[in-house]
Amino acid sequence: MPFCGTPIDGSLWSSWNIPLLILVLALAGWYWLAWHRRQDSGSAGEGSGEVGRKVSFYSGLALFYLAAGSPVDYIGHMYLFSVHMTAMAVEYMVVPPLVLLGLPEWMVQPWMRVRGIERLVRAVSRPLFALTTLNLLFTAYHFPSVFDYLMSHGSVALWVHGVMMIAAFINWLPVIQPFSGVKRLSELQKIIYLFVDAVLLTPACAFIIFSNGPLYVAYDAMPRLIPSLSIYVDQQLGGIVMKLTQEAAYIGAIVYIFVQWTRREKELDRRDKKGQLVFFPVDKDGVHGANTW
Repeated sequence: MPFCGTPIDGSLWSSWNIPLLILVLALAGWYWLAWHRRQDSGSAGEGSGEVGRKVSFYSGLALFYLAAGSPVDYIGHMYLFSVHMTAMAVEYMVVPPLVLLGLPEWMVQPWMRVRGIERLVRAVSRPLFALTTLNLLFTAYHFPSVFDYLMSHGSVALWVHGVMMIAAFINWLPVIQPFSGVKRLSELQKIIYLFVDAVLLTPACAFIIFSNGPLYVAYDAMPRLIPSLSIYVDQQLGGIVMKLTQEAAYIGAIVYIFVQWTRREKELDRRDKKGQLVFFPVDKDGVHGANTW
């Protein structure tokens, strides 16, 4: 993101984004400290659930930095549209659910008590708003005139990517809410939401994949990192990667929701059976009947 349209002299290794790395490490440190303080306070751990949350959160941060702060970002903006789309797919489709899954409710809830925050979260997590915001921004971003402008104006592009990152987290809030006090969707509603979300991104990807030729002037003057990969094929590959990454992320989310749904239903069924009082009254003919309460 920070190197949109700005050539970097020297080796690709110089394109590592150090300020962004500091930010990511600060978030990782805050997260570690929150868990450490909770353990010191004597609060019970969550066993494997605690480990899973930590792995999810740290994985999300690591993938975000690799996509937005490593030479991958530079290559995507200076050479290959397909790499650019791969980075965007990771940032917007993979990172948000990993980070949100890694946040336990006790860690998020204090922020929800800040004046106005809960009301704001309630507003932006409404399914219609959450569905349309990222998809509209993503579609507008890939209009040729808009895309070429942003590629040549790095500071503007940086702000646009920041807004889209926020929109990506909002997009996942109806599915993954690590806090109480906000209306939650049922498992079936979440699955429908993800299906509609996938459909809404399809026109933008189809526009990129099935265009009659190259759409973006920004890559015309770029040196070809892979000479055998034409600008047009690179563009089509980028659209395909974006769509496949979204499908993989959403299918994974649907499978996860379905598994959790099944486990919850089985647990409720087990508790119901355990709590049943079964007796066999004797009827007037001396025959045992069966009534279950």
